[in-house]
Amino acid sequence: MRWGLGGFRPWLFQRVSAVYMLGFLLFFMLAIFACPPSDYQAWQAWFAHPVMWMATAIFFVSLFLHVWIGLRDVILDYLHSVPVRLVVLVGLGIFLISLILWVFKALFTVVLL
Repeated sequence: MRWGLGGFRPWLFQRVSAVYMLGFLLFFMLAIFACPPSDYQAWQAWFAHPVMWMATAIFFVSLFLHVWIGLRDVILDYLHSVPVRLVVLVGLGIFLISLILWVFKALFTVVLL
């Protein structure tokens, strides 16, 4: 059995992450409609709560890993030149890592203020 990211594991992770992201977005929309934060301090307090902070962090990690797996599979299927494939995958990886670092900077800013 191969332990890499080929086959069943990425497929399963994409399905599980999609279900989590859908649940998070539904919860988020219901919470916003039920009791919308009235000002910046209310938003900050809401996102600074440990449960909301962790749920948001898991959402974004799931989102970026979901994107990575999906785009990686498309790149592997349609880019046949190995050097071009490598450059595109490295560029995509750097881009997604920079985005996740930006998201965590924003989340830590909310907690630390």
